[in-house]
Formats: sequence, structure tokens, C-alpha cells
Amino acid sequence: MSWAVDEIDLIEGDRKAESVIDDLINQDRRPPAKPRTLTYREKLAAVEHEAMLIMVTGENIAAGFTLSRNELDRAWDAVERLRFIFNAR
Repeated sequence: MSWAVDEIDLIEGDRKAESVIDDLINQDRRPPAKPRTLTYREKLAAVEHEAMLIMVTGENIAAGFTLSRNELDRAWDAVERLRFIFNAR
């Protein structure tokens, strides 16, 4: 009579469930999807939007408005997005 020992049977009882859960998690993992590259039209639309936001921010500063921290952070986000678009391939 031949029989095979299942690997899960060699694990202590309290660790068995944890091991099975880890195996299920690992089976469900997929390689991360490659980010889609932006089309030239999408890049130009994003540049237009972010440039307009920076322009409005500048106009508000020139008019003497005090900008909130959120408004300043959003302007910096616009700069970072433009840098990203510039460096994107």
C-alpha cells in the first residue's frame, strides 16, 4: 500500500490555518500591471489644466489674495504633475 504525505499534514495544528491562508494569498498574487502610457493628447490636456491652475494661482497672488495652505499645496501638485508629464515617455 502506497501513500503520500501531504505537506500541510507536517505543520503543527495552530500554524496550519495561517499557512493555508498564506498559500491562498500567494496564489492570488498577480504581477503588477504596467502603467498605461499617456497619449500626446492626454498629456496636452493635463498640461493645459495644470498650467491654468498655476496661472489662476499667480493671478490671485498678484491681486493680493492670501492663499490657503490647501491652495498652495495644489499649486505645488500642479508643478509636480507637469514634471511627471515632461519626464513620461
